[in-house]
Amino acid sequence: FPLRTSFSTPEPEGRGPSWGRIAPESRQCCKIPTMYLSHWKLKDLPFENTPDSRFFYSSEKHQEALSRLQYLVREKKACGVLSGVYGCGKTLVLHALKKTTEPEGYKFSVVTNPRLDDLGMLRLILRGFTQHEVPANKADVLMGLQQYIENVAQDGKHSVIVVDEA
Repeated sequence: FPLRTSFSTPEPEGRGPSWGRIAPESRQCCKIPTMYLSHWKLKDLPFENTPDSRFFYSSEKHQEALSRLQYLVREKKACGVLSGVYGCGKTLVLHALKKTTEPEGYKFSVVTNPRLDDLGMLRLILRGFTQHEVPANKADVLMGLQQYIENVAQDGKHSVIVVDEA
């Protein structure tokens, strides 16, 4: 089914299109998701922009990756790395890890944009744990992280930092 678009500006030489609004004659496209849902008898839309662990397909390799990460978390190892090509399911494996280990008392801070300076990264980690505003001063952020991790440990739990470069 063809989707026609109109461009708000002309295409510059040697560059891709400048995406504008959908042309009025193509506004029927907004009905497409419900058409797919009813035709295929789906409850939710597949292939959304954000990973959804409900659609995690546990292939042999995905299950191995998840098992190894669960081992790292449960044995309180200092660091682990999950690598793979774009689109192979790393983020879904990380979501599955969080889903399977959080009920056991593990506390997660997930950073999805690690392209920051050291203070920015530390602030994101602390924000991920506390869900509150964090200090701007590096020393205060480090003290806040230390306090949070100690409090979690006193409760018999473990803090896990996940950096997902997706």
